[in-house]
Amino acid sequence: MKLLHLFVALFTATLFLACSTDKESLQVETNLTTNSEDVVELQASGAKAYSWRQLIGTDVILVDPNSATASFIAPSVTQQESLVFELEAVTVQIRNKDITLKKQVQVTVLPKVEEENNSTHTDMDSTSGEVEPEQENEQEQTNTTTETNTTQPTVSLTSLKLTLDKNSLNIETNTTLSVIATYDNNSSKDVTAEVEWIYTDKLALDIKNNILKTNHKDTNIFIQAKYKNQTSNKVALEIYKEINGHRLPPEPDPTINNATLLGVDSNDNGVRDDVERKIYAVYKRPVEQVYVMQEAKLYPKYIKDPVAAAKSKELEKEHWFSEACEGYLRVFQNAKTEKSVEFMENTYYNTKERMQAYIEFNEASSGGVYNIPLLRDYNESACDFNVTKMLEME
Repeated sequence: MKLLHLFVALFTATLFLACSTDKESLQVETNLTTNSEDVVELQASGAKAYSWRQLIGTDVILVDPNSATASFIAPSVTQQESLVFELEAVTVQIRNKDITLKKQVQVTVLPKVEEENNSTHTDMDSTSGEVEPEQENEQEQTNTTTETNTTQPTVSLTSLKLTLDKNSLNIETNTTLSVIATYDNNSSKDVTAEVEWIYTDKLALDIKNNILKTNHKDTNIFIQAKYKNQTSNKVALEIYKEINGHRLPPEPDPTINNATLLGVDSNDNGVRDDVERKIYAVYKRPVEQVYVMQEAKLYPKYIKDPVAAAKSKELEKEHWFSEACEGYLRVFQNAKTEKSVEFMENTYYNTKERMQAYIEFNEASSGGVYNIPLLRDYNESACDFNVTKMLEME
């Protein structure tokens, strides 16, 4: 018995040390301060996969949110504001088991301080305001030189300002860009047609003159312009995918998404992001897409707590409404949803852990008595969406 206690103690200590080491391996700077319109980097290390998302504050466009370093441009603020971001990271613990850790990062954004206009003053007597004799002679010489010198002064480029009409675009849509060059004599010039464009993902968009057109890929990127060896400010562009008026979430990192039972649901609509995207790729009719989305909201509830789910009257009621809605669409609207259950099971339960939890739910449900909606129960009110509106979109 003492040996058993010793083994348990050693195993517990080993597990504790592994957890501690695992947590310590994830390094994140949790407090940052920046100025309005500056580029900010959220940095982490020590994990095998990363996923950043914003929780609080003025919405920003996160570039490379599924990497160790995510970036964004701080919003323009007139008073101090705090932005809060959450990092979800996957690390490896004992026996190569994936462990998910979460940490929050606060970014304090300060208003931009306007630079004072410190012009150069001529040395003058502070009392009389008259020019000193020596200065008067120097001034005469300068005037003489200016009169005889016919060479025009050199004008130098001081800055480039890039702006986009829209910073958030659906795939295969356009926006207009503008690049203004400013010179040291306070003159400016539109050089949009003459610049070289800098952006990391060449597959995401095409730029011709001042027109930017997005392609088929939804992603977030930075864009800069280069003109005469000078680069402009960075501008963040969000490219999203919208189908039949429904904006899809971004494709999640598989390592992060599959590290937990419920996975990633970045828009908090009850459907895992990868499943949501696949629904809109497989089902083409708008009414079928929204129905399968209604059905999909049930599947994570089955595996979150399998035994409790099998006994839940509320979940049973949701399932009844889902079947009644499906019956209405199939019988009265000719929506082909017969294969949705097979599709959902194969799509949602795509890991060993998820499948095991689903088996536990079915075992706990075995022997139960459940109501099945009949033909008289098939009606539009069983659907959690506007069927008429969806049908009008076809």
